[in-house]
Amino acid sequence: MKIYRATISNRLTQNFGANNACAKMSPAGFAYRPYQITSKPATAKSCPMYYTEFYPLLGMFGHNGNDWAIFRGEAIYFNVDIPNIRWYAERDTDDDQGIGIRVKSLDPIKFEESDLPAEMSDHSKRYWKEHNGMMYIQMLYWHIKESALAGKPQIQVGTFADGKPQMRAEVKLGDLIAFGNSTGASSGDHVHEAMKFCEASGFTIGNDNGYYGAVDHSKWDEQQTFVGQVIKVKEQAMTAIKLAHEVIAIVRAFIRIKFGRRL
Repeated sequence: MKIYRATISNRLTQNFGANNACAKMSPAGFAYRPYQITSKPATAKSCPMYYTEFYPLLGMFGHNGNDWAIFRGEAIYFNVDIPNIRWYAERDTDDDQGIGIRVKSLDPIKFEESDLPAEMSDHSKRYWKEHNGMMYIQMLYWHIKESALAGKPQIQVGTFADGKPQMRAEVKLGDLIAFGNSTGASSGDHVHEAMKFCEASGFTIGNDNGYYGAVDHSKWDEQQTFVGQVIKVKEQAMTAIKLAHEVIAIVRAFIRIKFGRRL
């Protein structure tokens, strides 16, 4: 598994486990809702006056993903590369008017014990063991302005109680999935990217791990490489292969015509 950078912009502002976000507090000592977020100054060890650390308010140990600074409206692309795995996507919202995209694997993925992130809960580890190392994952892309899922091919992800197929937008590596913004609990334009393990149904496993089920995916990161570059290289490789096949076909035809031999 490789996770490339989902945007052309290349500035990581907060990584997994950090505590750089602060929420504004009322004079009575309660956090305003929707949350009003600011970031700690780079050299500060604590939040500004009338603010408190955000993630403990949510019951988390720290930030549960990676934040990438973007310009407003910047394109966000699906960036996970696992051979022979199908993916589907859904638009979602949260209680603070944040908008996001969840991209889920339709097929299970094999994880060795050495692959398991330290943040996995005991529940997740039991699931991994009971399913012989086969796990589903979902990727989250949050604080977007709007999705780009309309018009994408549909893929069946399940069946409703009445027998009708449950269809969702299919996405593949390098597909455009959203446009960036700062919706919800956010201090500025960025995309929050996170990875979670989930069941075949798409429900998160291990929400009790202190990060709402998210895990640090840095061991699979290729974040210095924009996913669009990968797609371009693959397209060039396929073009070269296609040309090579055409040359071979021409040479075979020439030999057959010239010498009456088949290769």
